[in-house]
Amino acid sequence: IMKNLYLLLLCVCSLVGLAQPNPIEIKIDPENMPEGKIGLYDIVESIEYVPLETKEECLIGNGVLCDMDDQYMLISYPEGDSLYLFDRKGKFIRSIGTQGIGPEEYMYAGYSFLDTENRCIIVADRGKALFFDLRGRFLWSSPIPIDDRTTQLYSHGRFIRMAKSYLYRDSVYSVYTIYDQKGKLRKEAVRSVRIPLQADKAYRIAFAACTTASAYVYNNMPHVWEYLNDTVYVIDGLNNFHPKYVFHLGKYKVTPEIQGDMKHFHERAANCVIVNALIETSDYLLIQYYYQSYLQMKSHYCYYDKKEKRTYRFDTENGFPNDYDGGFDFKWNSFLYQRNNLAYTYLMADNFVDTELRSEQTPRGPQSAVQAFEKLVKKVDPDDNPIIMIVKLKE
Repeated sequence: IMKNLYLLLLCVCSLVGLAQPNPIEIKIDPENMPEGKIGLYDIVESIEYVPLETKEECLIGNGVLCDMDDQYMLISYPEGDSLYLFDRKGKFIRSIGTQGIGPEEYMYAGYSFLDTENRCIIVADRGKALFFDLRGRFLWSSPIPIDDRTTQLYSHGRFIRMAKSYLYRDSVYSVYTIYDQKGKLRKEAVRSVRIPLQADKAYRIAFAACTTASAYVYNNMPHVWEYLNDTVYVIDGLNNFHPKYVFHLGKYKVTPEIQGDMKHFHERAANCVIVNALIETSDYLLIQYYYQSYLQMKSHYCYYDKKEKRTYRFDTENGFPNDYDGGFDFKWNSFLYQRNNLAYTYLMADNFVDTELRSEQTPRGPQSAVQAFEKLVKKVDPDDNPIIMIVKLKE
């Protein structure tokens, strides 16, 4: 009953928050974008670096994924197919589940989520969703279809799944599907664009153009996008998808004709803009995108000013510039994620040894924050587990 009441409240709030009749148009012109004047100091309340405890039971390398709440951090290390629970200060608590093909085991731990409301952990594995309590004990499983989608978010009892920008031969499909806790389909949304493939028609799936995670939570509402459609959708409590932002890319758009040219896709897509990660605040939308760098995964960073209705580039390609504490620019690594007023990514411990990797910006934050960062640098061992960088966004 409480969950239904929450979803109803969420839907009512959604209607208030989605009063705008049309999605906001955001123009991104990588060759003709004015330089902006903001840095992290203008948009964050604080920056926190949380070292993950290094123990034999939880050795973690590059490629970390994370979900967190006020008490816990759930760390998946897909390369090692492991899932770990830490407390909010980075102290290791326990491993969650085991890798395998058994009914209570997962094959891949990458799509894992904390359910703060029900105090449990969910692993959206291939063909099933596994539920564990915070002590690591298996609770139950639900069927999740084996198809061309992955679970990008788990929100209030809903698995929000998204196709990986696959190109199909002469067909369209639903980009998004929503399943409930019991594995029942609740919603199919947003039809894909038909692609005129220049490919071998013997294959149903021709090409996976992009496989990046494309979701965040802002104002307790899930936001999703898929770059072949250029639209960011916000999902209300009744599973309705509302267009919120539309990226206008002009000649830098990945067109259906480019998408269908399998043989030259990477070469041609390198000259296009591909939006990869977003962070939203009340005043800005921070944007990380690829341009002339698709194969190298070299990133560019800009922001949309909601009040001025204009897009500006940052003066660095190292991330959202950190002029707060003299630490690291905030950037996409293997993930960059937002849950309401918290946005987070990870840093490898050996980064703290190399001073050239730190932000070139002059710190404008409180001296206590600068001192806290320098104190941490002296304590970090290059062989330690990764460090989670958390920025608390201004409301």
